[in-house]
Amino acid sequence: MPLKKPMVFKEKLIRALKETNNRAIVLIGSSGMRFENQENIFEVEKVPHRLIFSKAKGIIHHGGIGTTAEALLSGVPQLIIPFTVDQPFWAHRLFSKGYSVGTLKEKNLESFDLIKAFKDMENKEYIRNAKEIKNIIESEKGLENAVKYIEKVYKSF
Repeated sequence: MPLKKPMVFKEKLIRALKETNNRAIVLIGSSGMRFENQENIFEVEKVPHRLIFSKAKGIIHHGGIGTTAEALLSGVPQLIIPFTVDQPFWAHRLFSKGYSVGTLKEKNLESFDLIKAFKDMENKEYIRNAKEIKNIIESEKGLENAVKYIEKVYKSF
């Protein structure tokens, strides 16, 4: 996530993880955050979202449409911390539909907000909603239908 104050976020995250007895895989990217000596945090510069999201209890992300799509396909609850462009739209939309445990802004985010989100990710309703939207998306066969449509357009051209 393009955090303005990554070190402040890091400390809040560490506190919330300890308070809730959770672990995390943090995709640090170019944030400058490092998590040495944090036995409950594994840092990685980059990794395919599909590889790890479905194995998670919950996902915290920025709400970009690609990451949002992967989070929806994972079938696990998510929290969105939007920054710019379309991210606030997707954050609000997913929360209003029950597919996200909430939406927070970095500038006024506190450890207790993350603690609440981690606890909400264990809520049966959010877990059920996450699995439901995953099943809906998978049943649409989007890639297969897109290929059929492109072939149809091509043949009629």
